[in-house]
Amino acid sequence: MKRQQRTGQHETWGMAYMSSDIIHRSRRTIAQGALTNSKHPDRFCDLAPTHVKYGSGCHLYDMEDQQWLDMICGLGTNHFGYGNQKIQKEVIRYSFHGACHSLPTHHEVEAAEKLKELFPFVERVKWVNDGSSACTAALSMARAYTGRHVVLTEGYHGWHPEHISPVAYKPDGNAYRIYKLKPDLSNVDENIAAVIVEPVQLDDSKDRIEFLKVLRNHCDRKGVVLIFDEVITGLRYPNLGVSNSFGILPDMVLLGKAMGNGEKIAAICGRSDLMDGEYFCSGTYHGHIHSLIAAKTCMHLAKFDSTFDLKRLNEDSLLFYEKLNAMADGLFKAVGWGCRGAFQGDYHLFLQEMVKAKILLGPSIFINFESVKHLDDVLQYSQMAIDNITKGKAEFVGKKPTGAFSAKARK
Repeated sequence: MKRQQRTGQHETWGMAYMSSDIIHRSRRTIAQGALTNSKHPDRFCDLAPTHVKYGSGCHLYDMEDQQWLDMICGLGTNHFGYGNQKIQKEVIRYSFHGACHSLPTHHEVEAAEKLKELFPFVERVKWVNDGSSACTAALSMARAYTGRHVVLTEGYHGWHPEHISPVAYKPDGNAYRIYKLKPDLSNVDENIAAVIVEPVQLDDSKDRIEFLKVLRNHCDRKGVVLIFDEVITGLRYPNLGVSNSFGILPDMVLLGKAMGNGEKIAAICGRSDLMDGEYFCSGTYHGHIHSLIAAKTCMHLAKFDSTFDLKRLNEDSLLFYEKLNAMADGLFKAVGWGCRGAFQGDYHLFLQEMVKAKILLGPSIFINFESVKHLDDVLQYSQMAIDNITKGKAEFVGKKPTGAFSAKARK
């Protein structure tokens, strides 16, 4: 069966694509074979590309310049499209001025002012380079403010050992004194410095929102700092964030990913008395100019540019899940609150079959302002993939993908 490629070339459905020596060079040079666990070749089927040259809009181009529709969006960073012209033009304006100066720049102030327009409850902002750093710094602030040390956690908050310890492994003695939040909140007491949660991962049901309200009230009664990790939901969830949408105001909110559209930036935001305290959070690149300019532009687009209709994006994403699940008929399930979703069930063979159509999917689904225009195409090829699977015409090639927290040593 022949089909027209997006590049204008013809290619046979099911054909394996030419490989490159880049994977072998990577294994000889890059520790563990990848810089980001979720991007490691082990996370994908053997037919998927291991490396890419560049991105444009919602597409990636591999080492043979083949075009792939990207439904992973750089793990959620690519919200407005790779190389978005409105963002890149602003960055280019300052590209010959240097990126890291000897003194603070006006960009960090302007970016913070723009952020406060989007999140009116925020009084102070501290810029850092990534979500992991934001989460770790937030705990330092909370501990300094309360004089307590123990932290409770729910969700994923980055790769730093303190946050990984309750998720992936348990160091002897738990030196970080960070423990999982109990669903009944029974371990939230006067000994706790902070509770850090992703307010919404995939579930934004009434029950979940009610839980957040109860958690907010409970933290108030016990004098516990409540931290909302909105690194993923910020600028992506309706009304630009969970905090804004439901009026459940945390003491600190953490933002990142979509706010920089691929530039290295994140923010810790919160009350002045909490954030002006005695703690240490200092980094040479925390005022990285190009990242701040990208953030200013992203926040402006999200709030004021009607081209980027967040409500429509999330509605179209939900409709996509609904149609895909109807096709799958129990084979697997796509769940989510909008442009952020995930697969459940036995979905690996389906992801492999979609690779044959040059559609790149992972366990997590991100839909951006560019890929949303191609959802009908994704559904068309999804039907073909599901038909092949249900008729027994598809079988797995090579090894099945492993999880991002795999402890297996890589060679």
